[in-house]
Amino acid sequence: MQDAIIDKDGSILKSATGMEGGCVAQGSTCGVVTGGALGIARMYQQQLNPGEALSQVAVMRSVRYYVDWFSERYGSTRCFDRSGVDFNTLSGQLRYLVSIPKLFRCASQVGHAVNYLTLNSNDIISGKTFERDSFPYENSPHCAQKVLVSIRDKTGFGYSPLEQIAFVFDGGVGASGGLCGAIAGAVMALNLHHGTDLRQSSYLRNAHAFFKGHANLLVKKPFGRKDTFFLGKRLIREIQREAGSTLECSGITGETFKSLDDFSTYIQTSDGCGKRIRSISEIASKVILESM
Repeated sequence: MQDAIIDKDGSILKSATGMEGGCVAQGSTCGVVTGGALGIARMYQQQLNPGEALSQVAVMRSVRYYVDWFSERYGSTRCFDRSGVDFNTLSGQLRYLVSIPKLFRCASQVGHAVNYLTLNSNDIISGKTFERDSFPYENSPHCAQKVLVSIRDKTGFGYSPLEQIAFVFDGGVGASGGLCGAIAGAVMALNLHHGTDLRQSSYLRNAHAFFKGHANLLVKKPFGRKDTFFLGKRLIREIQREAGSTLECSGITGETFKSLDDFSTYIQTSDGCGKRIRSISEIASKVILESM
């Protein structure tokens, strides 16, 4: 996942840590998909003018085309749909960790995704996914971005370059109905502080963090210091208690967005999404402040 992201100082890579396993190993949108979406936005970030609709639409089209490519190639973008693994149970983790085919499949998907992103890094996809160009993006609230900015306002912690590209999570990653953008924003904000830049750590440390993190999904008290998985699990559970158990945008909204116009029209008139963004921002700010 982190292989897909261009990031010199490591902050965006750290924020992506919690996307593994379908958002803190919850089986939602695969980390290869969310990481790839961030990677696409990062590729074009220097070309983006904040709030400029046309450039953001071009990036969103590229993201949606990537999401559709991944779904067509592997059958689904949801981690659980492809792996059948529940990482919140010991039996599920054992099934994954001792299964060489499952591990190889995940590794190969990362490799194929990186190849896709590399080959298409100079292209802005147009006309293949969304046909209309009237998307009034400058008037649309951006789910993950609003959560990230709200958390920064409440806690004093944030990262502007991440906020600028977080619009790629609108409508569930490229308006595809996947992982809710507000939840993605909350998890990324948490991991700005507790995530890991794999490039700056040794293989042994990364392996230790991986196994400790997955063990912390199963316990009430963390092994060692609180890590991204333990804190992320708490964050997700509190969000589910307050805002509902569904993590996917399509399940929350009941909508299938056929175009960016559809998403823009919906989000501008949705009281439910506005309330959810505010609630998730409050919950995430509380968890982050208590974890410092």
